[in-house]
Amino acid sequence: MNEPARDGEPTWEYLGIQALRAVAAFAVVLGHSMNFLERGYGVLPPVMTEFQGAVGVDLFFVISGFVMTISSGRLLRKRHPARVFLWRRLLRVAPLYWLLTAVKLLFLAILPQVLLVSRPSVWNVIASFLFVPAVNGRGLIRPVITLGWTLNFEMAFYLLFACSLKLRQRFLWALLPLIGALGLLGTARTVTWPAWTSLADPIVFEFAAGVLIAVGTMRDRLPNRLISALCVVVGAAGLFWIEPRFAWQLRAVFWGVPAMLIVLGTVGLEPALRHRVPRWLLLLGSASYAIYLIQIFVFPVVDGLADRLRASAPSVSPGWLGAGVVVSSMLVTAVAGVATHLLLERPMTELLKQRFGVERIAPIVRES
Repeated sequence: MNEPARDGEPTWEYLGIQALRAVAAFAVVLGHSMNFLERGYGVLPPVMTEFQGAVGVDLFFVISGFVMTISSGRLLRKRHPARVFLWRRLLRVAPLYWLLTAVKLLFLAILPQVLLVSRPSVWNVIASFLFVPAVNGRGLIRPVITLGWTLNFEMAFYLLFACSLKLRQRFLWALLPLIGALGLLGTARTVTWPAWTSLADPIVFEFAAGVLIAVGTMRDRLPNRLISALCVVVGAAGLFWIEPRFAWQLRAVFWGVPAMLIVLGTVGLEPALRHRVPRWLLLLGSASYAIYLIQIFVFPVVDGLADRLRASAPSVSPGWLGAGVVVSSMLVTAVAGVATHLLLERPMTELLKQRFGVERIAPIVRES
């Protein structure tokens, strides 16, 4: 879809990638709801036993590398591209995350039994707001909102990206080696290293995969439609069927490569997808960040309702109850996420951009 950009230059939105964001978000939600279901009720639909919702994170990382690089053309024409980039990313990611972190801390103070987690330390709270990895009350390297571990990696990537922008048109010459060095360092990391060093992890290679897909896109070196469709099918099959019984250091291979194939194929299929992606899926893609974060507040509510139903109707089979928990979690998270996006996230982000003088930039664009 061609439309004029803010600076008068035409841009092209990747609607397939926007839809893929929704798919990634709901893969994570589905995976967490099934884990929650299995722990709480001991049942899991047989068809879903092989599904690993965590692969949505790998899709997000590849998409992030693609989006940041594909939008770098106009960014490099700014007087201070690194500063502008970091401001935009901070204003886009931090406000909602900080707000929901504060809400969770309030819940922990008032109703700790609802969220079923231990109280975080003072440093864990501070580190959560700073996007710095820290050990929580359970001995895990997780922020107050446990899903925020992915945002710690996002912020690390943003910092590398911003530093590389200092080289202007040659920023990739620095970015890819920096990501490579961080990933390779992660293969040597042990549990004795400080918590903040957990950012050195091979999973960062997934950002590099997205960067390379963007480079190929900007140079018009994408596979044809048939190969693109094959990439999506093979990648989806890989994410669905590959067993998670591997060392964490190999995640970038076993899940990162299929995620890369899906993103590559989706970009290659853009000419065929752009007029066929339904508006509701694009809306879910726009709200994917809010959907990803809000799910932690949905599961306790759904669990409470399921417990009441189980107590009032003991004849309901665990299978039906489990299916209801999964479906309800998905639907409630979708509604809550879209509402949070439309009523809170988007107005708050626009207000902050106006307040701090950072003009809006379309997140998924390519120079025509």
